[in-house]
Amino acid sequence: MRQDVKGREQLAQSIRRGREAVARARANGADCSLWERRLAELKAQETALVTSELLATRGWCLWQCESLDGQVIAVARNEVVVGPPPDKAVFTEAELVELFREPAARAGLLKLVIEAKKMAGARVLRRESKENGQRAKD
Repeated sequence: MRQDVKGREQLAQSIRRGREAVARARANGADCSLWERRLAELKAQETALVTSELLATRGWCLWQCESLDGQVIAVARNEVVVGPPPDKAVFTEAELVELFREPAARAGLLKLVIEAKKMAGARVLRRESKENGQRAKD
């Protein structure tokens, strides 16, 4: 557990330094697109770590998604977890794995899934994509 705390602190420091570096680069008119991508990766790692901890201890957590116009969704360990707010679309770990395997689902599809979950309690079983002009499971 101690190593988890140390790793989390190091990640937080890396994110802070990354934000500072991006701000300095922008202020100097430099192209900071590579730093911004790295910073996004670090933030994703932090989100994954916090999510993992909450799923292990509470069974669910809330995400506010910038790519979904700030919409809040619930993430749950599985379908039988009790506690997520009833007004939020609930995604299980398995659904997120399915939606975000390569190529990751885009925001438009995620918005449709959220509405289907809210309106009809839909579940994501598998995602299909078009490859080479043909419909195929990916």
